[in-house]
Order: sequence, then C-alpha cells, then structure tokens
Amino acid sequence: MFRKLLIPLFLFVLIFIIDFVSYSSRSLVNSEQQISSYVEDVLEAHRNLLFQAEILSLFAEDSLTNNELGRIKRLEEQFQSAGIQLRLYQNSTLVFWSNFEAQDTVCYSYVSNEYTLDICKALTDAEGNILLDVKRKSILAKKRGSHYIELNKLLLDRLTEADSINFDRHSSTNLIFLIFYLLSFFLLILSTLHHQNYWGILFASVLRVLLRWSGGIDRLTGIELAESLFLKVNYSGLELIMDSVLILSALAAILQTKNISKKASAFQVYLDGGFFLLLTLSHIRIIQLLTFSDKVFNDFNDLAALTKLDTLSLISILVIQIGIFIFGLRFFKSLQEQSVNKYWHYGFLGIMSLLGTLIALILRLDINPFILFFFLAAYFLLFDLFVDVKSKNITWIIWWAIFFSVYLAALLFNFDIKSQIQSREQFLESALHVYPIDEIKESNTVQRAERAVEELRKLLILPNEATYDQEDILGYLVNKFDVDPRLIEVEKFNQFNIIGQNSFRRTIDLLSAINDSTFHNPVQNIVWYRKRINSDYTLNLGFKFPSSKTRPHPFNYYVGGEILYQGMALTQEELRSINETEEGRLTKRSTSYVLHRPGPDQLLVSKISFGGLIKPIALFSFLFCFIILLAALFSIVHRIYAFLPEDWPFRISGIESLNAKIQISLILVILLSFIIIASITNSFLKNYLTQEKDAFYQNKISSIANALGLNSDQANDQNELLAIHSNYENDVEQIHNVELNVFDIDDPKLDYFTYSYFNHHAPLKPFTDRSTNPAESFFAIEFQNRPVGVVQIKHSRSLNEKSYVFDFLGSIFNVYVFLFLIASVIAIFIARSITRPLSILNEKLLELKLGKRNELIDWDRDDEIGNLINNYNNMVNQLEESANILAKTERDSAWREMAKQVAHEIKNPLTPMKLSIQYLEKAIKQSPEKAQEIAKRISSTLLEQIENLTEIANAFSNFAELPQSSNVKIEVNEVVELVHNLFRKREDMDITLSEPIDPIYVYADKNQLIRILNNLVKNATEAIPIDRKGKIELKLEQKLDKAIIKVSDNGVGISEDMKDKIFQPKFTTKDSGSGLGLAICANMIDSMNGRLYFESTEGKGTDFFIELDIIRKSFYEDQNKRITLD
Repeated sequence: MFRKLLIPLFLFVLIFIIDFVSYSSRSLVNSEQQISSYVEDVLEAHRNLLFQAEILSLFAEDSLTNNELGRIKRLEEQFQSAGIQLRLYQNSTLVFWSNFEAQDTVCYSYVSNEYTLDICKALTDAEGNILLDVKRKSILAKKRGSHYIELNKLLLDRLTEADSINFDRHSSTNLIFLIFYLLSFFLLILSTLHHQNYWGILFASVLRVLLRWSGGIDRLTGIELAESLFLKVNYSGLELIMDSVLILSALAAILQTKNISKKASAFQVYLDGGFFLLLTLSHIRIIQLLTFSDKVFNDFNDLAALTKLDTLSLISILVIQIGIFIFGLRFFKSLQEQSVNKYWHYGFLGIMSLLGTLIALILRLDINPFILFFFLAAYFLLFDLFVDVKSKNITWIIWWAIFFSVYLAALLFNFDIKSQIQSREQFLESALHVYPIDEIKESNTVQRAERAVEELRKLLILPNEATYDQEDILGYLVNKFDVDPRLIEVEKFNQFNIIGQNSFRRTIDLLSAINDSTFHNPVQNIVWYRKRINSDYTLNLGFKFPSSKTRPHPFNYYVGGEILYQGMALTQEELRSINETEEGRLTKRSTSYVLHRPGPDQLLVSKISFGGLIKPIALFSFLFCFIILLAALFSIVHRIYAFLPEDWPFRISGIESLNAKIQISLILVILLSFIIIASITNSFLKNYLTQEKDAFYQNKISSIANALGLNSDQANDQNELLAIHSNYENDVEQIHNVELNVFDIDDPKLDYFTYSYFNHHAPLKPFTDRSTNPAESFFAIEFQNRPVGVVQIKHSRSLNEKSYVFDFLGSIFNVYVFLFLIASVIAIFIARSITRPLSILNEKLLELKLGKRNELIDWDRDDEIGNLINNYNNMVNQLEESANILAKTERDSAWREMAKQVAHEIKNPLTPMKLSIQYLEKAIKQSPEKAQEIAKRISSTLLEQIENLTEIANAFSNFAELPQSSNVKIEVNEVVELVHNLFRKREDMDITLSEPIDPIYVYADKNQLIRILNNLVKNATEAIPIDRKGKIELKLEQKLDKAIIKVSDNGVGISEDMKDKIFQPKFTTKDSGSGLGLAICANMIDSMNGRLYFESTEGKGTDFFIELDIIRKSFYEDQNKRITLD
C-alpha cells in the first residue's frame, strides 16, 4: 500500500536526520578562535597583496596612465568588497587608503621597511549587520531568543550566560539542505497523485509540521526563503511553497475521489459550492496578507525590483489557484447534473456571488463589494460556460490566462495601494519628535555647548587672513565634548563656514525656536545651539538624540500654511485640494494623499502616485506570460509523469488537428518575431541611453560647477574656496535634484582612486562612476591652476538608465502582450477560415448517401479549397446520376420481384375461390334444391378471400408509394404519450411509459412517427406468448444530441438467423401478415434522417430503438429525473 511512496519518504527522513545531527552545539571559545583565524587569514592575504612591489610602485608615480588608474580602481574595489579599511604610510606620509563604513572591526598593524600599514577587517556594516563573507566563512552564533548575537570579540567576551550555543552552518550548506527538502517533498506529492495513494498527503503534512516543530526551518539561516514573511507571525516562504503544494494535492485528491464515486447528491453539490466559494475568498485573503507583508510584494510600481521571494510567492499563489480551479471543474459539472432548470441554475450562482460578497465584508477583505459581486458572478459564469463546452482548445487557455491575470493584477494593485497608504498613515503619526527636555538634562548639552564656545574663543584668535586646520579643530572638539563632527559648524561673518558642512543653514526653516539660542529639528530630533564666539565667528553645535523613527516615505511638514520641511514637490492646486479636505485621505486621479494633523495649524502630507493604468497593465502582461508558462510547465510534467486529475482540460498530446497546428504555428512565429524585435530594441536602446546619459552628466557637471563657483574669485586661499563651495551646496542640491559633497583634495574620506585621478592624471576632466547606484560624478575644484578639492555629485536614482530601459521595455512588453493577444485571435480566425470549408466538406461526405438528394457546397473563391469543393460537387452530381441509373435498375428488378410476390400472394386466395366455385357448380347440378344454401355459404367464403386480396393489394400499394415525410418541429414527449394512451387500457398486459420532464424537440413527421410506434407496439403485443404476462415499456431519453425512443417487450425474441432479415420486405416471423410493416417503418425513419434498429435475446424479449436528431441540446441532462406512467 505504501511501497510506491517509500523512496521520497525515505529521502525526506534521511535529509532531516542529517540536518538535525549536523546542527550541533559548539563552545564560544571555538567560535572566537574560528573568527579570529578567518580575520587573520583575510588581513594577511590583503597585506601580501598590497606589499607587492608592482602595487607599491603605483603609489609612487607622479603621473598615472589610464591602465594604471584602472588597476588602482580594481584594487580599491577588491578591498571594499572584502570589507577592508586601511591606511598605508611611507615614512609617515599617507600614500594609500581604502574606506569602508563599519560598526565592528578587527585591526592589525604591519611594518615593512619604510612602509607602515594599519588595516582593519569589518565584521559588520554601518548599520551593524553582519557581513555576508563573515557569515559564510566563519561559524556564526545562532539566534538567542529572537536576536542575533553580534559576533565580535567584545560581545563574545560578554556572553557568560552559557558555555555553548548552536551555531549556524554555512549558507551554501543550508541551500543544499533546502533543495533536497523541497525535492523530496515534491516527489512525495507527485507519487501520491500519480498512484492515487492519498496517504501520501497525510505523510507530507506530518513532515511539514515536523520540519517546523523541530526547528528545521530556523536551522536554514542565510537562506531568504527560510526567513519569516511577517513580523508578528513566524511563517516563512518555504512553508508557503510547501503549503501551496499541499493544498493543490488535497484538492486534486478530492476531485479524483469524486470521479470514482457515485453521482453526488443535491446536498453534496450545495456543500461543494460553499466550499468552492470559501476557497476563492481564502485565496483573496492570502493575497491580501502577502501584500501587507514587509518581506514580499513591497512595490508593484517597479517590476524590476521583484525579488526571488516575490517570484516564489507568486508561484505559490498560482499553484493554489490551480488547485481551486481543479476543484471548481468538479463542482460545476456536478451542478449542471443537478440543475432542474436554467432559472434555478443561474439563481444559485447569483446567490453564491451575493453570499461571497457578504463574507468578504465580514472578513474585511477591503474590496469594493459591487466590484467583488460582479467579479464573482463573471467568474462563476465563465466556469459554467467552460464546463459546458465539450472541446477545450488553445483558445480557452488564453481566455483563462487573461481572466486570472486581470484578477491577480487588480487584487495585487488594490492591496498594494491600501498597504502603502496604511504604511504612510502609521509613519506620519510618529514622524515628528517632541522636544527632548529630559534627555537634554541628562546629557548636559547646554553646559557642553557653553564649554565648546569657551574653547573656541581660545583657539580662534588669528587674524582674519589666517587659515585654520579644519581637521584639527574638529578632532579636538569631538574628543573633548563627545559630539558628532557632522553637527559642528563655525561661521565667519555669518556668511560662510570655515568649519563644518553647513547643516544648520540647510535646515533652518525646519527648526523650531525654543529660545534665542536653542533650536529643535522635530524631524531629525536634533537640538541646535547657536552661540556667538566673538565678533567674527559663530558656533552652531547640534546634538542628535536617539530616534527609532526611519524615513521610509517622503513628506512635507507645514505650520500655519508655511512649509518647514519639504521632502516632495506639491503644486498649488494640490495644496488647495489638501487644505479643503478634513479627512485623512485624499485621492485624485492616480494619486493618493495621506494627511495627518498632529496639532493646531500643523499638517503632515505624504503622497503616492500609482501611474494610472500603465503599471497595472504592465503587471497584467507579466502575470499573463507567467500563467501561460506555469500552465505549460504543469502540462509538460503531467505528460511525462501523470499527476493531475483526469478532468484536467489542458493537456499536451500529439496534435492531430490541422486547425490546432495552424494556430500554434502562427502564434509561435509571432512570438519569435516579438522576441527578436525586443532583443534588437533592447540593444539599441541601451546604446542610445548610454550616449544620452553621458551628455546629460557632462551638462549637469558643468551647470553645478558654474553654480558652486559663482563667488570663487572672492576666496583668498583654498580653505575659503572650499568653504564657498560648501555654502552653496544646499541651494544647488535643491535646484538640480542631486546630493553634493565637497572634499579637500587630501581628505582621506575621498576614495583613493578619485584622489589619484585628479592629482596624478592630466588633464583635469570630470568623470562619472556608473557602477554605483545612483551614479556619481566628480569634478575638481582648482585654485591657482591646481586641484585643491573635489565635488562629489550623487545623481537621482531616477536617472539610472537601467530603470529607463526596464520601463521602456516594460511599455513595449505591454504592447507586445496585447499584440500577441490580438494576433492569437487573428491566428484562430485564420485557422478556422482555412479549416472551416474542410470541416463542411467532411460533414457533407459523412452525410453523403445513395437514393437521396445530396446538397452541393457553395464556394465563391477560385482557390485550392475552391478546386477541392468543385471536385466534390462534380462527384455529387456524378453520384446522383449513377444513383438514378442504379435506382432505375433496382426499381425494375424490384417491380419484377414485386410482380412475382403479388402473383404468389394472389394465388393463395384464388385457389380456394376456384375450388368453392367448382363445388358450387357441382352442388347446383346434383342438388338444385340446396343451391341457395350452398351459394350463401360459398359466397361468404369468396367475400372473405376477396377481402384478403384487397388487404394484399393495399399493403403492396403502401409499400410502393415510398411515402414522403413532412418533417416539422414536434415534441416527441407528446407522440409517445399519445401512443401509450392508445394501448395502455389492455388488461392482459402492463404497458408503461418513461420520459424526461423536460420536452425534447425533433424535426419529424408526426403522423408517420405515430404510425411507426403503433406498428412497433402492435408487433410487441403479438410477440408475447399466451402463457406469459405481457410487459411492454415505452422509454424516451436523450443521449448527447440524439432523442432515443425504445419499445421493449418480454416476448419470444428474434433468433440469430432471422435478425438480418427483419427489415426486408415480405419477411415476417408471424403466422399472418404481409411482412412489409417494418420495411415501411424503416423507410419512414430514413426519410426523417433517423435510424431504426433493435436488440433481441431469444426467449427473453426484444428492444426496438428509434433514433432522431434533436433540434437543440436540452439545458438539463439529468436522465434520472423522470416520470413513469403505468
């Protein structure tokens, strides 16, 4: 019973045991040693690389070639990718450096001849996240509780709670475990469905629970698929995939079980309908939950940003949808079998739609109820139509792909919009900080600011023309007062900074004045102290207080209608609409505005634009292709290893139909041409955008350089020149929508490649680094024809040409998808236009018969098909001529045979008539007195024989007439009821009638059909022996597009040697009769385009069948719902 499931079960259990055993505990000391060993190896390797003679020679060059600059660039990238910070000194002179922002590092110093190297390996990045190479190469501590243990020596020394702890494996090892887990799980499900051994679903469910319960998913650290999708619920992407496959298998198992069971009852159909409705709503709920998750589906406005986890989540959603689709097939088939009439049928679907809308309101699915009602109604009607259609061709695959693409795109965008609005509402509620009075008292910021002013008064005593070393002063203040160097500014003459980055003036409009010298930035939670040092200098000193708030969304901050903080641009019309509304949301066209009023005259505004219909259409196009590929994948796998139910309509098999071959060929040619055009367009567009972007960057650099250097001629030295450039940073950033940084040419914060480029390379041309995101441009600040500083320009992310290319190709892709749909429809019509005349020709050939008028085919076009049809028409004409000749020959032969039969039949009564007359003559001669009596007796005999002759003549006359049917639309139910009423009153026999409740209509001659049935019933009564209770049944039923009338008896039956002669003229199994009745009946049925046949068992009885074409297929096919009349 379970033998066929043993291999995948054994594989899964084996992997689980290896996974569990290999995840062992190790001591913290071993972990520290492992990390130290790895760090030492990394530092040693990079030290050896740096101390190579050819590398050191690069740092001594006064002029560098392009190749040498390229080598420096690659060297710097190599250090940065390894998380290396270093400073290389030659005789105390800094000759090379590499920067990497990190919170935790391990540092060493090396000395080699005149070189001194200070090198550090970063364990974490600037946000404190453990670096990927450290995770992969070292043994990292697993989580304790719900927090990762930061792995550096300081923290390891503090871990005294336990002597040992579980350690993460390498992510590559975890990836192997993940692949084998999924592989064995999928094999188990496939084997279950293929062999229809549904215990496998139970085993798979147990293994899925075991994997979570044993911590197996938590052990797969470093794998994105094993991370939780939600903050409050520990549910991973791996579990989502496994659960989606389990749902599909369970629904497929239900369908396969129903296929082998008896017909469902009405209650079971209603129960299935409710379950199908709940499945559909649950699917919508799953999409809603995933869209509101922090890990997946974060922004559908940018399909290029979709991650692997997003793609796997989409696959899971579609797998569940396939399972629901499979269950829906069975439900709608059962519903059609149970339906009594069309009003009840469609009424039930309407009730389901209304009930689904009400349940959605209860579940808070956050969908417009009217839209949901019409969607459910359309969904159910499309399903009903699909099940009703017998032929499932490629057209239906396209229709379903369109429907589900629209359905998913609408849901995903709807929930994405709601999610982003909700995120902005929560963000705006906590966007502003309150003035931190308690924190200020605890940190003594006021006293520290006063002491800083006193110290600066002692330092800034040189004449105005003197210059100060900015780095020395900043370092002194940072070490003495523990302040952030980015929040220290010293202004000269209240015009420009000699120290600092002008942060105070950049945000001055946002600051709230606490008093004359204290200002609070409520957005960044920075408290500024503005203190005058002396008549020339002013100190702006800021203290940043802790904040858990991030800035995930741009927003504007207004007080009394005046903007204090601007993170986005709003037009006057937008501001007018915002001020007019008192609600928390405002939607205009494709833009939504989220409003929050924290206090009187205070307003926070954030907006989100959805790009109209362009983005939803792009998502529709993406989902359409995704669904087509997934359906094709399922069908291919099913063809190789059958696992889907028999009712699965989309199968890949040998394509025999010419229509399908033409459709598929045209569609593939169109698809291939689109791919080629898209590839060429992509290549051309990339080259074009690269050239355009180069020109754009050059113009941007030139404009910014001119703007920053407007007052450069007022600078007396390089420090003042750099200060002037710094003072204009904020204004230029706002104008050009960029981020600027001004560096001293010798500032180690500047990367070494840029330093080398402007110091050791000629001419001093600007350059753009396109490898970063966003792109960065650099140009030199020159003083007395030599570089003294560098301006770094971080361009807007929207300028990324990859985004332009993707958006442009996305637009082309949308056009291609719709062109593909149009081309598919055209291909279908072309294929049908080619195959339709062939189908008509095939139908006419099947209807071709001798002895009846065969229709010709009209075809106006003189093409290959026209030649074929002309040949068919000629053949029909020749066949009719041949049939007429043959009919004449047969008719002559038939009349000769008829004459013989007539002569034979007439001879039978003539003989007794002759004898009677001869007897009369003899009697008259012998006994004249008795002649009258004898004549009376003999005349009676003669009259009887003459009547017999009349009947013979009438029978042959009827047969010779070949009656022409007058076919009209008749209800067969009425005919069988009339015949039944005629014979039902016989007391010696039980004559019953069985017919469907719904009427069945055919084209036939009602009188002839009654005559035929009378003949069949009469024959049935005569076939029953005297010693047997007669049972005759008239039964009317519908099979496919045929109406079947069956006349059954329990008579003597027909022997095998007589069956072939039943419909021959003059043949009879009775003692009396002409033997023409069934021959005439067969002729009449043939004139109605029907068929008369029988089945008989000798000694038990005979069934005669009349088969006629129905005018239309009855809406309800349930033949068990019948009435029986006695």
